[in-house]
Amino acid sequence: MIHPYALLACFFCWCISVQGQSVQVLTNRAGRQLNSGNLEEAASLYERAGRLKGGKTIQMLQAGDCYFRLRHYEKSADCYRSAAALTDKDAKAGIQYGRALKQCGRYLEAAEVFRNFARNYQGPEKAQLVVVVQQEIKGCGLAIEQEAQIDTTRLPDFLLGLMPPAINSDDIEIAPIPFSDKLLYFVVVNAEGNVLMRSLKKENKWQKAERAEGLPEAISKRFGSGAFSPDGKRFYCTQCTAQRRSKAQIKQGIALRCEIYQTHRTDEGWSDPIRLPEYINLAGTSVLHPFVTQEPGKEILYFASDRPGSLGGLDLYRCERSLKTDTLDFSLPQNLGVQINTWGEEVSPFVDGFTQTLWFSSNGQATIGGLDIFKTNWEEGAWSAPQNAGTPFNSPADDLFLVWKKNGRGGYLISNRLFGTARTNTISQDIFEFLPNEKE
Repeated sequence: MIHPYALLACFFCWCISVQGQSVQVLTNRAGRQLNSGNLEEAASLYERAGRLKGGKTIQMLQAGDCYFRLRHYEKSADCYRSAAALTDKDAKAGIQYGRALKQCGRYLEAAEVFRNFARNYQGPEKAQLVVVVQQEIKGCGLAIEQEAQIDTTRLPDFLLGLMPPAINSDDIEIAPIPFSDKLLYFVVVNAEGNVLMRSLKKENKWQKAERAEGLPEAISKRFGSGAFSPDGKRFYCTQCTAQRRSKAQIKQGIALRCEIYQTHRTDEGWSDPIRLPEYINLAGTSVLHPFVTQEPGKEILYFASDRPGSLGGLDLYRCERSLKTDTLDFSLPQNLGVQINTWGEEVSPFVDGFTQTLWFSSNGQATIGGLDIFKTNWEEGAWSAPQNAGTPFNSPADDLFLVWKKNGRGGYLISNRLFGTARTNTISQDIFEFLPNEKE
């Protein structure tokens, strides 16, 4: 006869074995989902595995990574906290945990996590990472300082509002292009790819956005982002490598390889797109977010690229060509330098030709969120030290693609911030409009 305690011991061992198998099964399934680009399902499976008895901190760490890439910052921070045994020792875990808290607007907690990581991490790249962490702590301090300086008796210079449902949808909106004060182009990112849209403003109301017509079909099929020349005669845009993407890949912003093309007005309409020279569209690199402005006798093209010589991921570059010819004979691209470019990402340049102010987004400067909007002026042959544009332009989330209207009275930007009851998650991005606050 088998002793009851022996049966109980066997049952206990069986439970542990099943639990362990469940953890491994969930982890394996999560890995397959991750490899196929389905981050949402991978994150959920990793989290379930990590929370089971027998789960490990590594699974919670993987869940935190997936949620962060999905821009689900609260869930990401929660998973990183559950993997706290690794966050002071693993470079990615420690920094990403702090960033997740920061992008939730939990600045005091984030600063403490960053400080703990700087004290406890002993990896070979500690000196470089401490510099990164110090910049993140500086950004937390900047955010806390801005919050403390809010004076309810002083009206803000600009008011920010969410664009109406006629423009913003359940998909992702990026890259606003104000052709005029009553005509707005922008891009919708969905399962089809990047779709160029346009909306007209009639009787002070934006009409339901429709696919942009008139531009060559070749542009619409592989469109990334673009900008019209100040005279409206040329359109510089990116053409990106097409591929089918899942909803999760769309949400995490899977990067496609992009190149810059130009189309120009003719008597018959817009010309077929022409690829810019090889030294701009460098093989094996991405060239994106073109913006074009003009000075007497010349046209200047700004863009972001990860080409060799970049200081971090994407850096900002510029090149120019003579307006005396219609050829695309641009000068060699020049990096805008260490005053602007960092170890991080610099993207979405916009230059106000009247004030000679460059607006761009960066996550390598001191930011109050992830990507923040900055401005710098061209003074005496050099760019001034970039200034954080502050609120309402920036938030704990990602803020980019700032453009001013042609009349100079306000403009547009892209953000995944929370915004009252109109936006209750940070996963997708929408277009916001900022307008000068009409003070009495």
